[in-house]
Amino acid sequence: MVNDWDFSDKGRMRQSERMKTFADFESKHGRISICDFVAPTKRTRDLFDADFKIWMNTRTKSKYENTNKIFEEPTDCNIVIRKYLSDDEILDVINVIKLFIEKQKNIPKELIEKYELIED
Repeated sequence: MVNDWDFSDKGRMRQSERMKTFADFESKHGRISICDFVAPTKRTRDLFDADFKIWMNTRTKSKYENTNKIFEEPTDCNIVIRKYLSDDEILDVINVIKLFIEKQKNIPKELIEKYELIED
């Protein structure tokens, strides 16, 4: 592993590329991967090219000022979470993800509204 971690534009793009490489490897081997990382710009999110996106919109500000300055609000998430969830709500989200993975389109309307889902 290289020691090139930083918060420059190039560093953020490298991290997004790195995460994509790991996720693609798992996918090519028939496995599902869940990646959790900060991708504050549309460019870093587009490079990663996730199949399913959840935006944890629970904070108004990062503790890192450079991230606050460049942050671009995502507009193409499958789920937007605006508060910390209860155990039952987390199970709801897991079930939505399972339905998405299984390519089922019968996600209950109340879950679509509750989590601002964008149907694929």
